[in-house]
Amino acid sequence: MAGGNARPAKVTSPDGSVSRRHLRVALEGWDVNLVDLGSVNGTQIQPPGDPNFYDIPPNEPVTIAPGTTVRIGVSRTMRYESHRN
Repeated sequence: MAGGNARPAKVTSPDGSVSRRHLRVALEGWDVNLVDLGSVNGTQIQPPGDPNFYDIPPNEPVTIAPGTTVRIGVSRTMRYESHRN
């Protein structure tokens, strides 16, 4: 991040599907943006209320909505929740 606030988060991957530098999560205003950093196994998002996961393109920011599930590699997921009304 430009402001020097970037903090790496270690994500373990027993199946080896998470790359060393896999995904950047950035807050821009009230938007949460994801950028897949060219990872080998990619990043997918599941928008709220949608049963399907969709690949995000490498090296392009994608804005996600609260309730989105993010799949990192093959087996790791996280869900974005917002406490903002």
